[in-house]
Amino acid sequence: MKTIAIVFLLGFLAFVALAADTTKVTVVIDGRRVEPSPAVCPQIVERSVDLLVGCAYTSEKPNWGAPNEPRSMADARKQSHLHLVFSGPRKIEAPIRKGTVQAREIVITLPLTRAGIWVRSDEGTAYFAKFKPVVADRLQKLLDEARQP
Repeated sequence: MKTIAIVFLLGFLAFVALAADTTKVTVVIDGRRVEPSPAVCPQIVERSVDLLVGCAYTSEKPNWGAPNEPRSMADARKQSHLHLVFSGPRKIEAPIRKGTVQAREIVITLPLTRAGIWVRSDEGTAYFAKFKPVVADRLQKLLDEARQP
């Protein structure tokens, strides 16, 4: 009986930990909000992290307001974008930075063919770009599915 109670308790604690570690996913394409299904959201989050991890360029000081570039993360969210807000800092291995990023928020501008990735952490905002097309294609397929009625 004790074993069953322990198994149920561990299962409950795992469920609570997963529920507490939620990520808010917002997708806006051509000025319209797209609502991905709850089943697809975790996949979108993981593909977005994969995209970030595979980047070949980063800048700790984004060039806000350069030609064709947003002036801030809020400005990036005024165009088509994918926006992730983590419930707490998410540790992401970023090889290009030779370390980790404690991401709190990620904005990926769309379309992915010319996207930039802005990551907000406690240390500030960093910009990432030049990711692998195959990884972008995987994310794009999920976004396309989310757009289907």
